[in-house]
Amino acid sequence: MIIIHLIPRTEWEKIQDEQALFSSSFIEYGFVHCCLAEQVRGVLNQWFAGQNDVIAVEIDTNLLTSPFVLENLEGGSELFPHIYGLVNKDAAVRWYPANNIFKGDA
Repeated sequence: MIIIHLIPRTEWEKIQDEQALFSSSFIEYGFVHCCLAEQVRGVLNQWFAGQNDVIAVEIDTNLLTSPFVLENLEGGSELFPHIYGLVNKDAAVRWYPANNIFKGDA
């Protein structure tokens, strides 16, 4: 399964020399927030509104060494993928500017 992690370009650039990829969400929440392709536009609009330099990182869950779970921690019915650990670099199979691909309103 391919899941997507959205990250500001400046944060993405800072972690390129690390052994594993992670984001501030891992430090703050204990897991890496991700979404499915059909959820990206809504996540961009809700959490990255006005930010034009967001990177979409495609992660292949078959290559992850950390566990991931589809869940909703806020009581809703929509499930989101969360990675409970660091993301090994080879699991990040593609990345690109999210705003160029996922334009428009949710």
